[in-house]
Amino acid sequence: MKKSNITKEFDIIVYPNPTRGIAFISCKLLENTLDECALYDIRGAEVKKFFISQKCNNSTFIWDGRDNKGNRVGPGVYFLHVKTQNESSDAKIIVIE
Repeated sequence: MKKSNITKEFDIIVYPNPTRGIAFISCKLLENTLDECALYDIRGAEVKKFFISQKCNNSTFIWDGRDNKGNRVGPGVYFLHVKTQNESSDAKIIVIE
């Protein structure tokens, strides 16, 4: 399990990482609520937008390795962008064959 402590406000855990397509993403926010959570490819194009309850400080969800259109993503490096009211940050997710 790879753990990324992004800032004092964020605790994001992505596992397994690298993944073969399915990843569990756990976002724990100390004080803020999650405003936005999306996955981007290496070029910066949005791959997947996650819809999460904004009132929840702790959120765990599954990414099934698919994009917004339901297609499986290819192997590569992807970036999870998490934004709250006060700040934003990124975590890397690696997809392997």
